[in-house]
Amino acid sequence: MPDLEMLIEISSIFHISLDKLILGDKNMNKMTEKLIKDMDENRKAKFNMVTMIIGFAIMLMGALCLFIKSISVEYVDKQGFPHENFSLIPMDYLFALAGLIVIITGEIIYLHHKH
Repeated sequence: MPDLEMLIEISSIFHISLDKLILGDKNMNKMTEKLIKDMDENRKAKFNMVTMIIGFAIMLMGALCLFIKSISVEYVDKQGFPHENFSLIPMDYLFALAGLIVIITGEIIYLHHKH
């Protein structure tokens, strides 16, 4: 907040009464409300974008697990035990499900707060 001398100087430079400068008028209040609303909309849109990016990154990790499973060497050793990366398949589904949950939850929150 500016001090009293600065308010008087601002008032004289812009030819605005101190009452309007301090208290504002109807147009200033509407403009302030619009700026606050726009800032809130931008914050909500950024939150939505971040949740989408996080969700897709999690889903990409699931796709990476599936890719690693497809290129990994699977063999049977001398004792007859198979060596496969079975754990990557459930991880793939888990990552895909977690990514979808993050994306859907972010969208629900965004749409709920938008209205």
